Amino acid sequence: MFYFEYPLFAHLETVQVVCHLKVKKVRTMRYLITLHLPPPNNSLNYVRQLDGIKELEIDEDYGLVLISPKRDLYVIRVSGEIDSQKLMARQPLVKGVHGDIKIAPTESQKEEDK
Repeated sequence: MFYFEYPLFAHLETVQVVCHLKVKKVRTMRYLITLHLPPPNNSLNYVRQLDGIKELEIDEDYGLVLISPKRDLYVIRVSGEIDSQKLMARQPLVKGVHGDIKIAPTESQKEEDK
């Protein structure tokens, strides 16, 4: 529990608000990286050695996923902190970096489903 104060009515009163935080284990952010990989370079082994990617933790279970056969676009999932602009500037095969956020029903939705 913690307290914070904020002014109300031009500093005439100060209201104290109590907040209860549910702290859960902090998860490392996961990202989906879109890569342009024309054959024969369309393998996870090739991706692992790419400059800018080799420093990241690649999700082996997710693997290398083909998302556009016509354009030779693939996706990998990685964990850690990424500066997407620097990665795209450093590695020309990277075509996009997107947050992979876990989506789950809210507590109210779980109650409605019961």
